[in-house]
Formats: sequence, C-alpha cells, structure tokens
Amino acid sequence: MTQGDDPRTFRLKLARPVFETTVMDVQAESHEAAVEMGIRAAASVPDAEWRGSFEPGIYTYSVECVLDSREAEADTVDASDDPLDLSFADEDTRYLVLQADVATGEGDLPEQPWIKREKSLLIRDLVCDWAASLEEFADQLIAARRLREEIVEALVQISWHEQTLPSAPCRR
Repeated sequence: MTQGDDPRTFRLKLARPVFETTVMDVQAESHEAAVEMGIRAAASVPDAEWRGSFEPGIYTYSVECVLDSREAEADTVDASDDPLDLSFADEDTRYLVLQADVATGEGDLPEQPWIKREKSLLIRDLVCDWAASLEEFADQLIAARRLREEIVEALVQISWHEQTLPSAPCRR
C-alpha cells in the first residue's frame, strides 16, 4: 500500500484442490478397456470409499475472484444487497487438471466433461492462455534451476581451490 491510501475491504473467493482416490478391481481384456470401465464405474463408488484431502505441501490455493468494496458499493443498485456478494462466482470457473507421474516423468491431461460443452473458439482461447502460462512457468523454473546449478558449481570450485592451496600460517 502506498502512503496516503486508505485501507479498504476486499472479498476474495479462494479454491483449493482436493483429489480423492479409490481402488477397484475390474475384469477387462486390455489396459484401455480397464481404464474405460473404471471411469464408467467411478460414479457408482460410494463417497465413503473415496479417500483424500487438501495437501498444502503439494498444492496451493487459487484466487477465483476479487471484489473491491469501493467498486462493489458503486455498482450496487439495492441498498439491502451485500455489495461483496460472491455467490455468482461459482458459475463460470472451471479447472482442467494436468496429471504428472513424477516417478516416470509421464504426464497426461484427463478430459473433463465441462470442456466438451464449450465452443471451439473458447477452447482455443483457453488453450492459448494455458500454453502461455505453462511456457512462462517452465522458463522461470528452468532459469531458477540453472542459477542454483551455477551457484553449486561455483561453491564446488571454491571448495576445490581451497583444498589445493598449500596451507600457510596466517599473518596478522
């Protein structure tokens, strides 16, 4: 906040991913058939058989919506309405999940039902936004790793150089 700005109220709608898992056995003639049967059968698995919760060490929070109280009050028509009502914010946010097997380095993009109902133009726009975000993320991650590797290499060289110098008494 800059000097002279008065604090004001912001209302945020946050989300956190919760992935639940279950285990089932299916009889199938191929890997692909087993996957298809498992996906079809998943809807009939009782909630009590699913396990999972939010894991903050692995996942982070997402901000879906932010309302500024000053802007919201100016837009409120009826004085009895809550200017910071976020009930509408549930309608338009969707998620597409990137799946990663960190042991094998394999990734997948499981298709979500909502995306099948969207228009091609929206899908293209979303994919372009996601691709740009992924590219920027990868560039930042690679740059950070390169910097870390360069620092480690410099420390190794300093350590090696110190070990090869003949020891001499310190002079004061």
